[in-house]
Amino acid sequence: MAEAHSAVAFQFAVTNEGIVFHINNDALVAVILSSYRESKRRATWWFNRLTSGYPSSHTSLFGILFAVFFLQVYESRCKPLIHDVKQNYLKNFASPPFDSLLLGFGIWVVFSLIRKYMLRLMLLNLSFLYDNPRKPSFNTKVWFLFLRILSGRKKNLFSFQSVLPRMRLPSLHETLTRHLLSVKPLVSSEKYEQLAKMSEDFEKNLGPRLQFYLWLKSWFSSNWCTDWWETYVYLSSRTPIMINSNYYGLECVLYPHYACQAARAANICYSLFKFRQKIETEDLKPILVQGARPLCSSQYIRAFNTTRIPGVECDKFQTTFNCDHIAVYYEGCWYKMNIYHNGKIQSPADFQKLFQYILDDSTKSKPGEKYLGALTTLNRTDWANARQKYFLSSPVNNKSLQAIETAAFVVVLDPDCVNFDTEDPEPGTRWAREGLHGKGYNKWFDKSFTLTIFKNGRMCSNVEHAWGDAPISAQMIEYVMCSDLLELRYTKEGNTYGTPSTDLVLPNVLTWQLSDDCVNVVNQAKIHADKLIEDVDLRLHMFKEFGKRFIKKCKLSPDGFIQMALQLAYYRDVGQFDLTYEASMTRLFRDGRTETVRSCTVESSEFVMSIVNGAPKQESLELLRRAVSNHQRLYRDAMCGYGIDRHFFGLYVVAKYLKEDERSSFLSTILSEPWRLSTSQTPLIQMNLFDIEKYPEMISCSGGFGPVSHDGYGVSYIVSGEDLLFFHVSSNSAMIKVFLESGKLSKLKIANGSRVSKGNLLATYVTDNGLMRLKAPVSGVVRDVCNPSEATDSVKCLVCCIEPTECNHFTRIKNMCADCGCDLNEDILKSAKSEKLVSMVHSIPELQISSELAAAIGADDIKNLLSQRRLVLILDLDQTLIHTTNDDVDSDLDGVIHFKLWQNAGPWYHTKFRPGVEKFLKNISKLFELQIISFGVRLYAHTMAAFLDPSGTLFHQRIMSRDEIQFFGADKTSNLSALFPHGTEMVCIVDDREDVWNYMPNVIKAPPYRYFKGTGDINSPNMPIKDPRVNQEDSDEQNKSAVEPNEAESNNSSQYEDSKNKPPSTVETSKISSDHDADDYLERLEMVLEQIHSMFFEEYDRTGKLVSVVKMMQRLKSSILENLNIVFTSVFPTNYPLEKTREFKECIALGANVSQTLQLDTACKTTHLIAAKPGTSKVNQAKRCKKIHIVNPDWLWDCSFRWEKVKEENYALEKYTSNTIKRCISPYKNMNHIPSNGHVAAEDVFLKKNLIKSLTEEIEEELKDEEYHSESSASSDESGESASKRYKTDVDVIDDDMVNDIERELLQDLN
Repeated sequence: MAEAHSAVAFQFAVTNEGIVFHINNDALVAVILSSYRESKRRATWWFNRLTSGYPSSHTSLFGILFAVFFLQVYESRCKPLIHDVKQNYLKNFASPPFDSLLLGFGIWVVFSLIRKYMLRLMLLNLSFLYDNPRKPSFNTKVWFLFLRILSGRKKNLFSFQSVLPRMRLPSLHETLTRHLLSVKPLVSSEKYEQLAKMSEDFEKNLGPRLQFYLWLKSWFSSNWCTDWWETYVYLSSRTPIMINSNYYGLECVLYPHYACQAARAANICYSLFKFRQKIETEDLKPILVQGARPLCSSQYIRAFNTTRIPGVECDKFQTTFNCDHIAVYYEGCWYKMNIYHNGKIQSPADFQKLFQYILDDSTKSKPGEKYLGALTTLNRTDWANARQKYFLSSPVNNKSLQAIETAAFVVVLDPDCVNFDTEDPEPGTRWAREGLHGKGYNKWFDKSFTLTIFKNGRMCSNVEHAWGDAPISAQMIEYVMCSDLLELRYTKEGNTYGTPSTDLVLPNVLTWQLSDDCVNVVNQAKIHADKLIEDVDLRLHMFKEFGKRFIKKCKLSPDGFIQMALQLAYYRDVGQFDLTYEASMTRLFRDGRTETVRSCTVESSEFVMSIVNGAPKQESLELLRRAVSNHQRLYRDAMCGYGIDRHFFGLYVVAKYLKEDERSSFLSTILSEPWRLSTSQTPLIQMNLFDIEKYPEMISCSGGFGPVSHDGYGVSYIVSGEDLLFFHVSSNSAMIKVFLESGKLSKLKIANGSRVSKGNLLATYVTDNGLMRLKAPVSGVVRDVCNPSEATDSVKCLVCCIEPTECNHFTRIKNMCADCGCDLNEDILKSAKSEKLVSMVHSIPELQISSELAAAIGADDIKNLLSQRRLVLILDLDQTLIHTTNDDVDSDLDGVIHFKLWQNAGPWYHTKFRPGVEKFLKNISKLFELQIISFGVRLYAHTMAAFLDPSGTLFHQRIMSRDEIQFFGADKTSNLSALFPHGTEMVCIVDDREDVWNYMPNVIKAPPYRYFKGTGDINSPNMPIKDPRVNQEDSDEQNKSAVEPNEAESNNSSQYEDSKNKPPSTVETSKISSDHDADDYLERLEMVLEQIHSMFFEEYDRTGKLVSVVKMMQRLKSSILENLNIVFTSVFPTNYPLEKTREFKECIALGANVSQTLQLDTACKTTHLIAAKPGTSKVNQAKRCKKIHIVNPDWLWDCSFRWEKVKEENYALEKYTSNTIKRCISPYKNMNHIPSNGHVAAEDVFLKKNLIKSLTEEIEEELKDEEYHSESSASSDESGESASKRYKTDVDVIDDDMVNDIERELLQDLN
């Protein structure tokens, strides 16, 4: 935890020696720097007021003074005039030469006022909005010319504020007329006539009085609407602001992956503070419509350093100027981070260092601290009371709360990752939900905006709506994205550029003292936030079919076209027309914010009905053009102050002040109508900082907001570029309430989250007629189930709510839906939505779920594994962990388990554990989640699991047998995609056979464990494949199946009791492997797996990305024989391609280099010669070079099995007898010709035919080699006759053994 600085700069104490001062140097420096920044800010503000003097600048003042002096001295015709002015008007005010200065200054003031009011008159003209921007009228061209001349060249952010006109107040008659026209398509003719009479009565009686007071306010305020709008619509609202008020924004979703989390947060924060600096110094240019007409800039003032403070009746804004810190939230803890270093904004490298400090901090949050942000999601009155009771009254809590509320903004470092997929809307929707509400507690919704930086560097923002509208925050994000991605950028490692300072002040952890009552309130706020989140649906959709380019080719307004499309979609969904809200800006006026465009009009409804009724295309097209044209006119009217709803709102507020609201039933009726379709468009580019054609990936998808009405939609959209549209659609989950009309509730048959079909039993209740049943009126998901104890004695109680949704039957057990219990016949299955179903339960393959649910479960599994720092390990049973036989064996063999699978029936089975298996499983389970797979049937697999894991804590139900494998396919890979829907990046597999896994790179090949001679894998699905480590006689026995799948099963405990009754039999000792106790493979395997686990999580911690264990396995394996140079001789036919042999591939995988010939004089000298027989030319040549190790092929296979370089001394060629030559031949089919389904390809069979043919040629060529004969005779004492005899023996051995074995394999494959 960083050490907190003292808040007091000066202290003094009165002693006998006088007054002693204590000065805290650090705090003193902080105070001085803070005072310096504040004075600099104020000086800048006054300097801008003086220098801009808008619209006349100080340059014009100096020019006029110079002209007065020049004319007075050099121009004879002007001297008398200037002299008369001085004598008559300035004589009593100043003496020469100050009278000339005063005269010049007076002329400048008059000139400035004339220019100012001329500019204000020019800005009153808004007719240019109704002209075609591509073909403006002559009057508009002249107006723009004079406007640019009067505006001058230098334009600061607030230059135009004093000349912007006040917002217009429409006439009462015009507004009432527009209103009646707007409601005509929404109401019946009777309702319309009623509204028309109410409107006429209002216009004659109460309306003019209210209009008069509103007219007075328009003359005595800069904007007659904005202050009331902010107070009564935003600050006085008591509903939670999360979802209901705040909106969100996303960044450039199409831009490729960013930097690390700390670096991204650093660059974004640095860019934001540069943007804030531009606002404070007014260097930010004002937004100009068509390059000339300025917009109001007042909203920028509260973009930073602002918090919405909750109040009991009304909230208020708190803006802290000269704010020097930000608040950071990470993993339940709040931090205070300084902005400045040595009086300047910290560099991006400094920010990265501080953010990384927070990410590395091990501080744990105390109870309640993690969910503090959920308090800002409460009802505003409840939050105000809790704030006063638990925070303001506590000095510790108040100090920490002030650190958050006075921060420039809030940064959230989220440990999760988000992304965007152009084909799948789900990732983008999840990103949007994180922006709208997050987890409900990891944002401070009262702040002007909260940034969230995710683990993979992605970003979103949540913006409090009361202080400003979306265009301001959109411009801010636009500036930040350009600065971050095009200017600051990142290194290849994903870090910021530059070197951080060494004397930075580290962030402080904010401390809290939360009582039990306070913690309870916080937890209740968390529950409340969860309910709000659960009740909102949100979807981010990218529309790629066409965009602005196509719409403009049709000579239509893109905004109008989209609004008509929304009207059509809404009517098709709901079947009626409703009030539609589209936000339009009024920033053409001073302090302007928004006005409402009522998009549902008579013209739009006519167009929609023409489409619905199937009218001719030409007729519908003409109606579309009329509707779009009318919508454009309404939008321009709203921008010019001729809207409807803000005027009615102002009249209603006046009525409240005059206590005439009871008489204003007309206004109450209008303002109470719900906006079931609320829409808004966000501008794409406002600052022109980049070329969208050059940087198409910089396109923004904008943001969105929650639904305004509980039974409506909120739609935000943006026209991105020429061919892309983004839509953010939100709605509340429509609930149907189920009441108990009479009687008393007896028993509930449902639970929250359960799915019911129409007619399913919800509860039982008691009436005078006896026990009755309450059934579901619709199909859907049950929510808000009542508490039975509270509802037992109540009448007409709310039993539950049902969210109406038809069951998609995505969770099934055979022909029954596991969600709704529906019996799925063929007709229902055909009508059900087509969705791929998968099985994720090892032992119940019949239970299948949708791929979407499987993906969600898989994502949670990955998250849990990463949090536990574990991987997944799939272990084969037979010949990997155990060896089982059903032959007769001695009942007294040490360590052998004897059992029957079925009580008093079937054969005896005998199982021997591989040495060290209990220790191996216990140790490795700490690093891996263990799973079992076997080709035995279910009873056998679960029995073996019970023997290996009597407590049931290692494997649980993660056991897959032949029954489940055959349910999906023929090999063990059939169900991997279902068990691991997000891929096998975290999965390791240990098996004695690779072919049953289709040679997956995740497989660690284990040497087969065979305790009982003459028995291989009794559960092998087919004939075993020979292994280079196994003698021929061990694999020639026919495999006997260990199980019959249709037998009755018994529990594992009874099976274990049966195993105590040893079968009376005897066995020869030759049937037991003599070297079984020397098997230490599991010890070595444990070390290998520990290394893989360590490497995986080191890489994950370093990059923050999910890496594949395959890469770790390859990296580890490639280091075993690294820098070794290997040559083969007599291991495979010389005319067989070296690159296609298994031995070559194994050497490459182990990191060795392989060459055809011995390299004695080159840089890459041969280090090892692998030979299958002595006496070859390469062997003899290598013997003369003592630095070359001559080993038999067992050395290579043992290095591969043990994942380590074993000692060459134990693999001398002389110990390798001729009957082991066949062991060198790879037991695997050619790797380049292994089909994906594991079956032998025709090309593979062809290769084996050629292999048989080439064997004799190779033998003859090798043994007839002249060098071989000469060197062998020189190095051996054998006579020519004995050498000839040995030659013949070698040929016979090779011909009889190797060729026959390969022929046997060939025939087996052909069959």
